[in-house]
Amino acid sequence: MGAVTGIDSLLSPRSLVVVGASPRNVAAVETVVASGVRAWGVNPNRDEVAGLRCYPSVAVLPEVPECAFLMVNHGRVEAAFEDAASAGIRAFVVPGVGAEAGAAAKPTMDFDGRYGSAAGSWTTDMFVEAVYKSINERLRMQAR
Repeated sequence: MGAVTGIDSLLSPRSLVVVGASPRNVAAVETVVASGVRAWGVNPNRDEVAGLRCYPSVAVLPEVPECAFLMVNHGRVEAAFEDAASAGIRAFVVPGVGAEAGAAAKPTMDFDGRYGSAAGSWTTDMFVEAVYKSINERLRMQAR
């Protein structure tokens, strides 16, 4: 079962961060708070949302969470993902990716060099999948 190594961090995290915690997604924040899991929010403009303490960035959280909920819009998901991955987070939930419409659905550029593909323009869901595969491969290599 080596292929599912680390899936507990996604399915039953011991800690998590809600990046983009705000009153616009208060139901998700309330669910996190009610879960009893150690959790923090990231919102540079708020100290708390629905009882969840917020920090200005993932880099200043008191510890590295096991999982990140990226509750940001299409235009900010790549930066949020990069920040969380750089901080050491390896499990991600990105609600709504691929469901954008109109101008927000335009392809994302310039990720192919970092994640090993020469496919040209990428959509956000293609990017998230490529980064996820890259992280999993690095973790597999470290486990050997």
